[in-house]
Amino acid sequence: MNNHEPLILHLGVHKSATTFIQHTLAHNQGAIYSGGRAYWTLEQCRPQIAQAIAEQSRQASLLERLRKFRRGPFYGGAGKVASLLEPQMPVVLSEENIIGNPADCIGGEIYPHASRRLDALAPAFGQRPVEVWLCLRNYPDFLSSVFAESLRHGSHMEIGEFLEANAEPQGGWIELVASIRHSLPRCRLVIWRYEDFAGLGRDILKGLAGIEDIALADPQGGPTRPSASDRAVREICKQGASFSRVERVLLAAALEQRYPPQSKADKFSPWSDAQRRAMHEAYEADLDEIAEMQSVMMLRPGKA
Repeated sequence: MNNHEPLILHLGVHKSATTFIQHTLAHNQGAIYSGGRAYWTLEQCRPQIAQAIAEQSRQASLLERLRKFRRGPFYGGAGKVASLLEPQMPVVLSEENIIGNPADCIGGEIYPHASRRLDALAPAFGQRPVEVWLCLRNYPDFLSSVFAESLRHGSHMEIGEFLEANAEPQGGWIELVASIRHSLPRCRLVIWRYEDFAGLGRDILKGLAGIEDIALADPQGGPTRPSASDRAVREICKQGASFSRVERVLLAAALEQRYPPQSKADKFSPWSDAQRRAMHEAYEADLDEIAEMQSVMMLRPGKA
């Protein structure tokens, strides 16, 4: 584990064009390798990463701890993550679930387990310097989007409960950056606003891939799907209480198909104008503070 080539770690966040970025990088995997970097697709890295985090998170039995001691620190999922870093070149991993899941973000804190989850992976990174790429989105739209996304995966929360939990959120982007820094204290961060992605997208993709001539993936041909409509979200919340978690996944799919978005404006957004304004002001203030932090590069349109 003496490889000193950098690890470029794209951590999301959720609902910030991550799927499009991953689809485009996968579309260019061969060209990225020819250009001198190793990019592992989501299918190639997500199972190993999930296993490593799960193994570290659960309370291992005495027998499991003994097996791990005998086989070394990279036994199990951590070893599989370490194997992804064997190429003697920069390695790119893009996986938003490293820092948590959408359901983690709807109870009043944003990615509250990010540090613990990163701690599970950090030993596998060895001596590689780490560069973290991170997109941040304004609080009202991010929270609305991850709430709707959590319903797709079978979670259930009443809209009133969601609004009450997030009336004064206790964790935001400053706390997330602090969590990343706690687990990866020497990392460099490259950060951009989701609202700027239309103007920055190609530069971000080229920066992650390390190649100039990057072919954009067809957004219609990828696995993306539009955010659920306001009507669909409200119906899922209304009907889902009596369903099991597994059944709610199917219910959400059925209701999203029955009530598709009628326009770009037809999205779930339960905030009052005053709440949106206050949350947006907090977002702008937090980003200004993050931009002044050491070892942070904040990408801006025209300056990428």
